Amino acid sequence: MAVLLREIDMKKIYGYVLVIIFLSAMKVSASDSVKLNSIGVTGGILLPQENWNNGFSVEIQSDLGEIIKYIFLIPHIGYWHAGRSEADQELSYSNIYFGAKFIGYFNSKPRGFFAGLGIQYHIINQEEIDTGFDTTQPTIRNRQSDKLGFGLLAGYRLKLKRISFSFEPRYTLIPGGENMTTISLGASYLFP
Repeated sequence: MAVLLREIDMKKIYGYVLVIIFLSAMKVSASDSVKLNSIGVTGGILLPQENWNNGFSVEIQSDLGEIIKYIFLIPHIGYWHAGRSEADQELSYSNIYFGAKFIGYFNSKPRGFFAGLGIQYHIINQEEIDTGFDTTQPTIRNRQSDKLGFGLLAGYRLKLKRISFSFEPRYTLIPGGENMTTISLGASYLFP
């Protein structure tokens, strides 16, 4: 059992190292336009793919500009919340995550339709019913885990003089966890 746990921990470490190497390699090949271009907030609906009811999502994100020709870096931090009823108990699912999205626009400027990929580190807290042999009534138990997730996203960005608005559906795959779909609307302040 201990060997299996060490093997799983080593796989996690290798995954994190690969992510850091990938992000470092992208920064090396970045153009001079990498800077803080905007900061914004998004909010929307969370659509879990399995056990939970629909919930909500909020996210703070910034645009660091073009890191590779036609590819833009969007670091973000967010929160998901969902719930469900089971055995006359209200259970909750919450997820704090941070990561980066790499998006490309379908025209030569950062506006209009876009598509991209994301990578996030998720800290998940979910409640479960604990039905032990020595309990007369089920109790609620918290289970916490951390997982690396990958996102596939698309959307539209309307850019005005000092503000931009976005619409973004995203599918997030969390290996060993709950896959999620989010549909978000956002607004960002554009720095001069």
